[in-house]
Amino acid sequence: PTGVSTPTPTPGPIAKGDADCSGGIDTGDVLVILLAFSGIDGDNSGDCPTVTSGIAGAIEVGDIDCDGNVDTVDALYIMRFLAGLEILLPSGCSAIGQTDA
Repeated sequence: PTGVSTPTPTPGPIAKGDADCSGGIDTGDVLVILLAFSGIDGDNSGDCPTVTSGIAGAIEVGDIDCDGNVDTVDALYIMRFLAGLEILLPSGCSAIGQTDA
């Protein structure tokens, strides 16, 4: 109907590792992290935060090892996760796929 506005949905929390905000952890997330590390902003759409490389306080969803940076090690952790391999993260660092909400 004319004159009726549709409310914009509020995005839910983004899972750790879902760097492309696709709703799941996959190789697209690895690509976004590697692009960020190379200094290229990934093509994230909508309300997805930009993953920032090499900056303290980097976007938490891409900082898998909680070291304050988004780098190739974070991409490696996601690849290990996808392969079903063991991932040893520092104490207090949330697991891939978790949200802090």
